[in-house]
Amino acid sequence: MRLAIESETLGFLNIEFHNREFFPDEIALKDFVENELIAFKCLLEYQFLKRKFFATVNSHLPKGAQP
Repeated sequence: MRLAIESETLGFLNIEFHNREFFPDEIALKDFVENELIAFKCLLEYQFLKRKFFATVNSHLPKGAQP
């Protein structure tokens, strides 16, 4: 899965399962992806957005408001 903010690619989330069947069928796999991986992907993207916001917010504040 691509990790991105707008059109900027931040990285990729790659999860691989080997040597064993982890899901009984494709529906269970889709449920896992929708309930677990997508939420984790959104959390990572949110953390990147937060970091980007706080890295640039000081330059947009009035002079007297900066710490």
